[in-house]
Amino acid sequence: MIDPKPYAAQVQAAEADLARAEALSAQASRNLERVKPLAGSKAISQRDYDEAVSAAETGAAAVKQAQARLTEARLNLGYTSVTAPVGGLASRALKSEGSLVSPGDASLLTTFPRSTRCT
Repeated sequence: MIDPKPYAAQVQAAEADLARAEALSAQASRNLERVKPLAGSKAISQRDYDEAVSAAETGAAAVKQAQARLTEARLNLGYTSVTAPVGGLASRALKSEGSLVSPGDASLLTTFPRSTRCT
């Protein structure tokens, strides 16, 4: 088993980054909604309006990026627990360490004893 603590911390950091990105994106969206009517009546410059639009788009992109980092962090955390596809005990190894094994080799590396029940 791999120590999950550093990966759990990365998940928490990614969750915090996502929350921050969402808050900044919401703020940029609210600002854009405020300046839209002002831009329509020419009360603000085109540059100010363009900056508000760009900030809203950048905020939305930052949220997507933070979501991707959170997904990656959760995936990495999931890799800290390794489980076998079957349970039980293996018998003696049929191949020794350092033996050459090729993809077409039909011989087994180990077997399950007949008395062991796999779950």
